[in-house]
Amino acid sequence: MSAVNVQHQSLEFQAMLQYLDGIKHMDIDKLLPIITDDFTHHFQPRSLGIRSINGKAAFRKYIESMAYLLPHVEVTIHEHIEAPGKLFMHATSKSTSRTGLPYANECCLIMHFIALDGGPLKISLIREFVDSKFNAHFFEEEREKRKALRGERKVDVEARL
Repeated sequence: MSAVNVQHQSLEFQAMLQYLDGIKHMDIDKLLPIITDDFTHHFQPRSLGIRSINGKAAFRKYIESMAYLLPHVEVTIHEHIEAPGKLFMHATSKSTSRTGLPYANECCLIMHFIALDGGPLKISLIREFVDSKFNAHFFEEEREKRKALRGERKVDVEARL
């Protein structure tokens, strides 16, 4: 994510940048304070079969599993559109999985924000439209690569016996 002067940006845009900074480092301690307790994250299209994330505890588990897979994610915002309490963003994200597989996703996010008890804006809902073809291929290839690596470790252990 490139540096952006947040002084002249909306509160929604600033909250989105905080979220992306947390995603970049897969830092749950940066992410939890900016989402609501009843936060929901839907992955679209539904035909991919990716389960929604409901609540902070589920979000924590999701980020921990993603951090294991992709420890660092670079996000580039290509366009964003704002309305009070909402933000639409077209972005790309790049990373390398721990197995060495390149990750390059294109996505659109619709983010909803609310201010609780006059506090700062928090994200209450994200609808993330992902690159269906890329994600289906990436996660299948990643599973196969992990299976192969587990198989190699078994062979290495057996060879030492």
